[in-house]
Amino acid sequence: MVTQDSYLYETGPDQKALRIGAHDDILAPTYIPEIKGAEGLRALLDHIDSLDESNPIAVPAAKWSWLRSKNEVTSRTDGDGNEVGKSEVERLEEEHPLVFFDPPELYWYKRTKTLVNYLFRLPGYDKDRFERLLREGKHSEAQAELPEFVQPFVHANVNRLLEETDGASLVSRSSLKVDSSEEAWTSLDPDHYVGYFDTIASEASKRPSSVVVPPVPQLERDWDTDLVTAWVTSNEKMLEAVDGHENTDAYFHIYLNPRSFDTDASTDTAEKALQTLEEEVTGSDYAGIALTVYYPNRIWQTNRSARMETFVEGLSKISTRESIPIIAPRSEWFGSYATDLGVHAFSTLLNGAWEYRRYSSEGGPSGANRYGSTMIPNEARALKVRSDNNEDLEGYLEANQSLPDVDGLPSTPPTYDPNGNGLKQKFGTDAEFRRTFGKPRRLAHIEEARQFRKDQQQGVSKPAREYLKDSKNPYIEI
Repeated sequence: MVTQDSYLYETGPDQKALRIGAHDDILAPTYIPEIKGAEGLRALLDHIDSLDESNPIAVPAAKWSWLRSKNEVTSRTDGDGNEVGKSEVERLEEEHPLVFFDPPELYWYKRTKTLVNYLFRLPGYDKDRFERLLREGKHSEAQAELPEFVQPFVHANVNRLLEETDGASLVSRSSLKVDSSEEAWTSLDPDHYVGYFDTIASEASKRPSSVVVPPVPQLERDWDTDLVTAWVTSNEKMLEAVDGHENTDAYFHIYLNPRSFDTDASTDTAEKALQTLEEEVTGSDYAGIALTVYYPNRIWQTNRSARMETFVEGLSKISTRESIPIIAPRSEWFGSYATDLGVHAFSTLLNGAWEYRRYSSEGGPSGANRYGSTMIPNEARALKVRSDNNEDLEGYLEANQSLPDVDGLPSTPPTYDPNGNGLKQKFGTDAEFRRTFGKPRRLAHIEEARQFRKDQQQGVSKPAREYLKDSKNPYIEI
């Protein structure tokens, strides 16, 4: 029985459900598609009926208001030529809780240009003035155009930004007061979070039902007390920011590097992080836990999987005791695997990437990378349209004619011509392919989650493991 304070509860034997924002009875495990841009949003709107009832959707925290209002979204028309895009987005927001996700990789390493492009989708910020000041060498004045929380990350990696700004000159690294992303995080004072986090919380509160996942530093192999303090502070400040906003909650976010699970490390970073997380969420107002692992496919490369499983099982015990769910952003089949260990929702970007790329994908055989990759259900893998080893969608369709049927999704690319020669002649343009096929087919993860739930009800104790053990998944070893 769901109560006002229950974010995770049982609906029957071996069946759990989540409450996200104003939406109850979201059955676990579930799949959360993540939208990055207009192309993905259009693909989702085209196939919105393939989602489960109250299916959560992850959106870019800082640019959702801008994205939902883009002309290529709002100008969508129905069969009679009437513009329906605005009402479609409003329906999406009414029927599905939104997970406002601030991509943590933008605040790690050297993603500066990607970060500022993302932030300038917020209302009230002047990108033209920012770039003009950079060209004039007025770097401090330019950074002051950004939220105070963001400024150290731009400062630490400013040359990466300047080299991508026409007319700007690079600066000496010795002149930088902060010269790494770790130092950017540890240089923040608690009050530096307030303005940006309040803006994100306010944007989320404009929607009928939402949760916010804050940006946090990545915890790596070695335990860094100052970085851990920044991790905890970021979560606490977002919790404060959402306070008082109706139907908007905060998740406690942990962002781990696979090396945190190294068995030969001098300290067990993952275990110590779990202890810290437990202290923070026990008796708190967090509505859930978000577990993001940086390139989780690397967990199986150096025997990290046993320690990872122990960590997730420990996280699950905390979640059960506190009645809060665990979601796994950017997790793909690692996330589905983790649903057997107690994770309640797994997620992917609709483009299939692990993170926001610095540049768009180019190259590959005859430009195949621009078409992205297509998820193959039952095999638990994704294929590029063409590759150098014939393990690709082109060969798959030649052998099978179509992908396995999934209700509401196309089984072959709408622009597909098996007799075509080049990629464009066979699959259509890369943009057409991604919007009408590649990204919609990523929603087949929803069918995987449904199957896991069905198997659980039939007494299968580890349905994801059963699904994955005979798959052609390239990185999960069972």
